[in-house]
Amino acid sequence: MLSRGNIEGSLISLMSNKVKTQGGINLAQGLPSFAPPKGLLRELKEILRGSYHQYPPGDGHPNLRDFLEHNYRSKGIKEYQFIITQGATEAISLCYNYLWSLAEGVLPSFSFDPAYESFIHLPRIFRQKLTLLPFQDSDSIDFEKLENCILKNQIRVIFIASPGNPRGQTLSREEWSNIFKLTAKYGIFLIADLVYDQLYFHKQQDIPFEEAHSGVFIVESFSKLFSITGWRLGALGMHTKHFQGVKNTHDYTGLCAPSLLQEALQRYITNHPGAANRYIARIKKQLSQNYSLATTLLKDAGFTIKPAQGGYFIWSQLPEGINDSLRFALELYDKTGVAVVPGIHFSKQAHRFIRINLARTPNEIKEGVMRICEFTRKKHDE
Repeated sequence: MLSRGNIEGSLISLMSNKVKTQGGINLAQGLPSFAPPKGLLRELKEILRGSYHQYPPGDGHPNLRDFLEHNYRSKGIKEYQFIITQGATEAISLCYNYLWSLAEGVLPSFSFDPAYESFIHLPRIFRQKLTLLPFQDSDSIDFEKLENCILKNQIRVIFIASPGNPRGQTLSREEWSNIFKLTAKYGIFLIADLVYDQLYFHKQQDIPFEEAHSGVFIVESFSKLFSITGWRLGALGMHTKHFQGVKNTHDYTGLCAPSLLQEALQRYITNHPGAANRYIARIKKQLSQNYSLATTLLKDAGFTIKPAQGGYFIWSQLPEGINDSLRFALELYDKTGVAVVPGIHFSKQAHRFIRINLARTPNEIKEGVMRICEFTRKKHDE
């Protein structure tokens, strides 16, 4: 079995860069091949000659911040402010950096397994203990086990992504309520990654935001919604009691996303809200159709699919007899030109899993998944 320790850095970047430099089909990185909204590109073109080429406000475009704050007030969450960040990754990192400082360098962390790479590696970078707890086979949270885990490991911060990455599963309203209550009971910070919240397949998750406490931080992304991941437009929301502290941390650890891109986006969502909503609806529909197509093909080839309710990804167990996801992914690309992410990037237990990016055109999804299936069948015949 190939060793993860022999490969430096992110396996997402490793596999995605193979396609970027050598060609192929990128089903590894959460990189959409959908065209951005035409109206958004027109707004960008119209302001190129404007005065938006200098530093933006440190906490972001005021209209974008107002948009987010109004949106969350309408959902029941009060006294929250947002900072515009360079993507959701910076938002998560900024939040963790602030909380580490607030906790005076002692920040035992928790995430469900499998976990997004930032949830795994930020604690490692800050030399903090990370505790991982798998979902049950039913994909629901065992709150008795979670509470025992919190107490045993003296957890100070919990990462939650819903829809998850890589799993694509969402928490129920009851589970969100219990998470809010449990973190409030023990004074635990909660980083809620809601990047894919609006990119659901059939029904949006129901989050009781009115129950959120002041230790809840919200991570958002405009980039995913509008297929502009290269624009790096994310956001971090927090209770007003944390705003100045987070802002101070941000001022000295990063700069806001580019002025030009923030201006174009705020004009688009302000001047063309109907078009923006229709675009998001089309993307949701396409992701759902891609999920159905890909899962059907993969199941026929012997893969086991973990059910997902939204997001960009399929979390798939390899067929019986294939036990090394890293070797599988490397050989798959070498033989077929299709890049996927080995499951061990998200969990030490996921030697038989891969993550597949759904945010591609239907033709790419069909061709890429058919190549995966054909490669797998040939491996069985060897």
